[in-house]
Amino acid sequence: MKTFIKLPCIVLVFLLSSPIQSQVLWLDSLDLSTVEMFGNAKACKTVWGGDMIIRGKLYKRGVGTHAGSNFDIDLKGSAQSFHAILGVDDDANTAMATSSIKGGTVVFKISVDGKLKYNSGLVTSHDEAKTVDIDLNGASQLSLTAETYTDGDAYDHADWADAQIVLKPGAKEMPRPLNLIERPKEYILTPKTSEMPAINGPEVIGARPGHPFLFRIPATGKQPKTFVAKNLPNGLELNTNTGIITGVVPQKGSYPIQIEVSNNLGKTTKVLNIVAGDNLALTPPMGWSAWNCFAEKTSDSLVRATADAMVAQGLADVGFTYINIDEGWQAGRDSLGFIMTNSKFPDMKDLTDYVHSKGLKIGIYSSPGPKTCGDFMGSFGHEKQDIETISKWGFDYFKYDWCSCTDSSFTRPYAYMNQFIEATDRDIVYSICEYGLGEVWKWGSSAGGQLWRTGGDIVDTWASVAHIIEMQDGLEKYAGPGNWNDPDMLVVGNVGWGKLRPTRLSANDQYTQITFWSILASPLILGCDLCSLDSFTLNLLTNSEVIAINQDKAGKQGHRIKNSDNTQVWVKELSDGSKAIALYNRSPKDKEVSVKLSEIGMKAPVSIRDVWRQKELLKSNESISAIVAPHGVALYKVSNLQKKGE
Repeated sequence: MKTFIKLPCIVLVFLLSSPIQSQVLWLDSLDLSTVEMFGNAKACKTVWGGDMIIRGKLYKRGVGTHAGSNFDIDLKGSAQSFHAILGVDDDANTAMATSSIKGGTVVFKISVDGKLKYNSGLVTSHDEAKTVDIDLNGASQLSLTAETYTDGDAYDHADWADAQIVLKPGAKEMPRPLNLIERPKEYILTPKTSEMPAINGPEVIGARPGHPFLFRIPATGKQPKTFVAKNLPNGLELNTNTGIITGVVPQKGSYPIQIEVSNNLGKTTKVLNIVAGDNLALTPPMGWSAWNCFAEKTSDSLVRATADAMVAQGLADVGFTYINIDEGWQAGRDSLGFIMTNSKFPDMKDLTDYVHSKGLKIGIYSSPGPKTCGDFMGSFGHEKQDIETISKWGFDYFKYDWCSCTDSSFTRPYAYMNQFIEATDRDIVYSICEYGLGEVWKWGSSAGGQLWRTGGDIVDTWASVAHIIEMQDGLEKYAGPGNWNDPDMLVVGNVGWGKLRPTRLSANDQYTQITFWSILASPLILGCDLCSLDSFTLNLLTNSEVIAINQDKAGKQGHRIKNSDNTQVWVKELSDGSKAIALYNRSPKDKEVSVKLSEIGMKAPVSIRDVWRQKELLKSNESISAIVAPHGVALYKVSNLQKKGE
């Protein structure tokens, strides 16, 4: 539970600049617990709790935030204007003096009733403060946003100094944070999974010849199920009861196998192509990471329980595969320099064997610097030893996090580590994490990565999710099979970074995040506690048709084709010639969003399928439209229909 201290800030003062006295409401007097951001906004202080100082000038009133953040205020029709002085706090410069990470870069935006009224452009910690005055006459809502720039969010300490709302004379109601108003309740869209057998997940898998192979066929349906694999190459074998394929991949080549799954209600088949070669992760990785729920409290027992839950909750049956430890497992090094585990992880090999026995894969974490983000032992100077160790333990996924690295080249430390990864006798998916600071999407593949973070850490707020979505447009040309832009983890369900609590995202926000991570062909890495999933979250994560869009074998990242009046349309091309369409409403009110077929490169007639509801809609001859909820999205799969005579 968060504790908020009410500072002795006066709520109302009187301005004598006009014959009629006007009341002033200081921004710092509002309930700042409703500011959406990582951590807590501070009244009359910087986000770190120190004096609010911009370019050497002290400000005694205001609100200290960290980008990205968002503060929505219901004006009650009582506001006349908004005034503030904006800037990046000087404490960012102090922090940056001892860090290799460039920080202190913020974009301030102010919107009124969903329309952008002020955009500061890039503001750095070396820029003078900016003064803004916004007319609020007749306005219902004020939105104050501090966005991260394209270089990550390190030390982006955004100050709203001297911020105040001038009220109309005689105003009867006081503005209040909009987030105090009840949010839309959870609502389940996807129908219950059928008991008939269905095969989910990817249609193509990359593997390296001569390496151990492990794949659990993701299939839903009533138990017990029986599995058959026809044309399985020599060296691989299938457990017909569990659907787990193991063995050693043969020589290079493509091996299309026909999978058959049956139960007492019926049978289904699907072709799975195993491509033995140099490329891994031919579809975006799907799995779970411990950081956003357990942080440094992660342990052997929690990892085992999560693997059990991934199977028991049916997540493995729709394609979730990886169980990633992330931070907090390291102790020191032995006399020969090999990394050792702490007491929370007494036997890594036994742990990986346990996860593998479920047909799942397992990941681990380190840093190219001497220390990780949590001040544990990094890999600097011991790169070869560390990769040899994690390979011997049996890990399948490796996240390499920039923290404490001082190399002037972003590329070099990642490419250097990759040579040792490729020299192992295991398939290890390589996740590059340097927060998009060096435009990693341009060089991540050449450094050996299969996925790379495109920005700073996500948090469970609408401001964070919405900003990250905006950052992905334009990056689609760098994505494809084996090369994935990674906008960070999913923040649905129970999260909390060591103190579990429900996500702060509304139901609409959560549908939007899952939709976009699928449209964007992003890795689907869960950040929630899998042992405490409620029915809403489980339904949200197990829609096989949404996942099929993410796992489409063409591997094309979606892109934005329309952007106006706080509504957007995004399109993703699919391997069967159809297209996934997202109609997106960024505003706080219901809005109609539409797109013409010609704008998505299709001709009538087409069929339209509501992917979340898994049902066919009326055929369309001209356009697609929907009334979309606030912060919400409608997701459709649009397919061409044959005309008569064709």
